[in-house]
Amino acid sequence: MASYDQRNVFDLHQYQWSFIDNPITEDDLCSRCGKILKEPMLTECCGTHLCRTCAEPDFIEGKLNECPGCNQPSVTCILDRPKWKNILCLKVKCPMKERGCQWNGDIQSIHDHLTVDCKYMDFECSNGCGESLERHDLPDHLENACPKRSVACQHCNQVGALENIVGDHLFICFEYIIPCPNGCGEQIKQFSYYNQHSEDCTHLIVPCPFNFVGCSALFERRLMPQHLIEDNQKHTHLQSKFICSKLEKRNNEFLQQMEVSERLYKYYQEVSKMNTDEMRESIEQQIERTTSRRAQKIENGTKKSIQRIVNCENRFEQTHKHLENTVKMLLTKAPNTLWEINHNVIQFESKLYSGQFSEIWTGLHHRKHQVAIKKHKTGSMTPSKFLQEAYMLSTLHHYNILTLHGVGTSQEPLLIVTEYLIHGNLINFFNSTKKENFSVGLKMIEQVHGIWNGLS
Repeated sequence: MASYDQRNVFDLHQYQWSFIDNPITEDDLCSRCGKILKEPMLTECCGTHLCRTCAEPDFIEGKLNECPGCNQPSVTCILDRPKWKNILCLKVKCPMKERGCQWNGDIQSIHDHLTVDCKYMDFECSNGCGESLERHDLPDHLENACPKRSVACQHCNQVGALENIVGDHLFICFEYIIPCPNGCGEQIKQFSYYNQHSEDCTHLIVPCPFNFVGCSALFERRLMPQHLIEDNQKHTHLQSKFICSKLEKRNNEFLQQMEVSERLYKYYQEVSKMNTDEMRESIEQQIERTTSRRAQKIENGTKKSIQRIVNCENRFEQTHKHLENTVKMLLTKAPNTLWEINHNVIQFESKLYSGQFSEIWTGLHHRKHQVAIKKHKTGSMTPSKFLQEAYMLSTLHHYNILTLHGVGTSQEPLLIVTEYLIHGNLINFFNSTKKENFSVGLKMIEQVHGIWNGLS
């Protein structure tokens, strides 16, 4: 039960009251606001009652400026405890009776009823969505209707607020299934398009293999063999034109060299006819002048070279510091970034290579993705230098560049997980593969590149 002199326990003026058996009289109402008395104050002059909240603005040094009943100035006003006790004991119905609440009781118990027991009292959603509902509707709202309720993503099982999981989260969800953007009809994971599906997609638009000789055609990968067959004569003409231009360029260079040789020969004949003494004196003067000029140029060039070296060292040092700070930042933030991989999801299979600073293994990521794993040898080099490769790969995204899957920095040893090239070294792959397995277009590329290597 609340204390009678405790202030602001319950705001009687907040609700419209329905009294039972003992309706209130005018003596129970405030002489200023006309509402039921809340912490009633009694004036000593004429016994007028008013609420404490109504009396406080005019209270100065414990006295009321003016009595609202008889207008007497500077009146002593005290708390009427018996009156306050009687008001708290008045029997009332629940303020939520219009919504269906059947509770009856005294005023001093209504606060506990409304905050604890009343099913029809309005409460705000505890998830912070801003909805205000009756108590009996709140559990269903929290479980089924609240946009901020906690749910798990059906693709990757990440837990979060519903409005985030069905909104922004889908744009970064690794397991979210989308149709191929190229329209091939396959359903793929949205982040596997750039490093896996794009290599096999038959609807991906690619340039003609003969673009280096001038063919600017762009076709879907599935239509490229037909293009190579239909435009075989065009490609042959372009190759011939390309080779002729190279030969013409070489011929022009040869003619220029011959012209220079002829000029030198004529100059040699003219010099041989000159007087030997005059020639010797002229040569000595030219040597002296040339030597002094060259010495000055060498000195100036040396100074410039030294300054360039100093500038390069400064730039290199700044670049190295920036890269080191970036790698340190990667180390500190790696557990919260997109590239961090848990060691527990990596399964080592066989060792491919072992060096002074690291080892190369093949393995599985999540027991299904074949990957290459670069394993850092503890104590061989600093972690920041080891992770520089991963930092550079994280900024490069191209289907012809090795794809970075992630890094493992949460525990020793440090790991760099990349795409696994199943055919190994490219040169060994071409040498070990029979030529009959290649298409006509690839044979023509090999012939053109052979001619080009012969010219160069």
